[in-house]
Amino acid sequence: MTSRRFILTAGLTIAAAALTPALASARTRASSMPNATTRPYGFDSQAKMTWRPASDAASYFPDIQRFGRIFSLRSRQYQAQVSATRIRSNGVDGRRYQPAVDKLYAPYHIGLARFVLALLQAEGNAAARQLNLEDIGVELAATEAALPLVEQAAAAAQYEPKLNDEERHHGWQRRASHFGRSASYLAEWISAYQGGTPHTDYAPYLYFYLGDGEFEHAVYATLYLHPEDRPIKMIWHPNAEPVDLAEAQRLSAENKAYLDGLASIHDKPMPWLVY
Repeated sequence: MTSRRFILTAGLTIAAAALTPALASARTRASSMPNATTRPYGFDSQAKMTWRPASDAASYFPDIQRFGRIFSLRSRQYQAQVSATRIRSNGVDGRRYQPAVDKLYAPYHIGLARFVLALLQAEGNAAARQLNLEDIGVELAATEAALPLVEQAAAAAQYEPKLNDEERHHGWQRRASHFGRSASYLAEWISAYQGGTPHTDYAPYLYFYLGDGEFEHAVYATLYLHPEDRPIKMIWHPNAEPVDLAEAQRLSAENKAYLDGLASIHDKPMPWLVY
């Protein structure tokens, strides 16, 4: 097991993207350590995920939209750095980009956990509705309460019968993958917290580039965003210096206010969710 420390940093904001500092230290199992063969994912219209909204699901759409958008943006930066590690296959040592992957590991997974729990809330899960999703990846009690809920959802998705509708069948497979990955990470988070090296994310509505990683991949990840996502602020910090937590929290609050002001925040969640 290796111990890695993620520290929030202050930095430049970029209009085309938004970033989240991951304040945090991390202890990660070597087997789960991201590398050139890891393929993290965000969301896109070609990869549907099935869900079953409750009759009052619309009141939870804003949380799904907020956490879904932020996770997707975080995923772009994480994927960019994972892709950079594959440069070694072209004769260049991509291992020098591994520290950037490591720094983005915790916020990427915490963002995913918040998103899948927002889905459970919208599906009517009473226990999930008792959780403040901003506490996931921050408070031990909330994260411990979330773990069995995500585990149960992952198991249920795995045992869904094969459907004649191919899109819905693959939607359940993708759901099992999302929830399964999140359950594994939450267990890891709890272990790290109890071991004294917690992963923390006090800026839930921010995404970021935390170096020293591959610059061109990182910049490319900020391009071609949905128009509504372009104003979301990010922290761009290519150095190893600590991130300014107060600045990160301020930007996160500004991003939440921006998202809450969008008319679309109340719309049916993104097209990658199917019923």
